[in-house]
Amino acid sequence: MSVKGPGPTGPSGIPEIPDDGGGVVETSGSAALDRSTPVSTPQAPDAISALADGLQSGAVKPEEALGRLLDMAAERVPAAMRAQVRAELEAALKEDPNLAERARRLGLI
Repeated sequence: MSVKGPGPTGPSGIPEIPDDGGGVVETSGSAALDRSTPVSTPQAPDAISALADGLQSGAVKPEEALGRLLDMAAERVPAAMRAQVRAELEAALKEDPNLAERARRLGLI
């Protein structure tokens, strides 16, 4: 694919770029949108959404929510490493200045 230098431009005033088939592809406006691939927004897993709902409704205390989140993170590693990962995450919450400040503001530590 090559880009034309100075010369004719498309209706938007932006230089046209030839596509691989020898035609010209408009690079802006609705023509560009028509050729775009839809982008999906990642959705939170159901367990995290349920946890957030519980926090908002007051059914789950912040400390409990944090514990569940740490458990969810630890579940993603081999069973033999879970306790170590959980301990390291807890330590990071206390030792990392940014995480510790956020946890303090939330009343978690």
